[in-house]
Amino acid sequence: MSKICFPHYMRGEFKSLAAAIKFIGAESYSTSRYALRDIVQYTPHYRSYLRSHGVEDLIDRLVEEAPKLKDAPVLLYRLRRWAEEYPLADYDIRCYNIKDRVTILGHSFRGLKDVRSHIEAIWREGPETSSGPQMGEKRCADVHVGCHFERYSLWRPPYDDDARICESYIFRPHPISSEDMMGRLCTPHEMDYRIEWENLAVEWLPMLYYPGKGDYMFVATNREQER
Repeated sequence: MSKICFPHYMRGEFKSLAAAIKFIGAESYSTSRYALRDIVQYTPHYRSYLRSHGVEDLIDRLVEEAPKLKDAPVLLYRLRRWAEEYPLADYDIRCYNIKDRVTILGHSFRGLKDVRSHIEAIWREGPETSSGPQMGEKRCADVHVGCHFERYSLWRPPYDDDARICESYIFRPHPISSEDMMGRLCTPHEMDYRIEWENLAVEWLPMLYYPGKGDYMFVATNREQER
């Protein structure tokens, strides 16, 4: 059984799907109704199976791995609705703990903190102002990192200290250019700066996104790459 990792406010890492479903079944918080959808979206082998076989065959597979799903109609309903309304893009998206090792373009980063330490170009943006690209001097021999910081503050003034700073990263095998940073602004966003994961242009892969709070980050890569 493959490790399961999905964004959850309390716990999102499990050794198997069965263990994840057992935990979700005992947890009543409303966002857990979408947990199975999140597991499928951020687990490449489930994404691939959904593309190839459709949602009903995928559900049969999931129930075989986690029989308790037969008693979780809300989870299955949410998964069916999502699969019908939001077709999957032809790339992989994986959820990681921010302390996990992640390999991008052949370079192994020791979590989000290590990714941050390799930033060589930054664009800071907020609701009222944008700083434009700032090109740094940091370099890594085999991969180059550009970062967009975006301030998102729900029900707070734009520059409240508690506002979230959403971070998205682009990776290139060559030094980050101003064109790379400017082009990243075309990436589709939701209103809270969250990336519209199934609508990315493949030329912007690989990409990493951290929503500004919590223990989980997301990495989108080409299929069959960095599994």
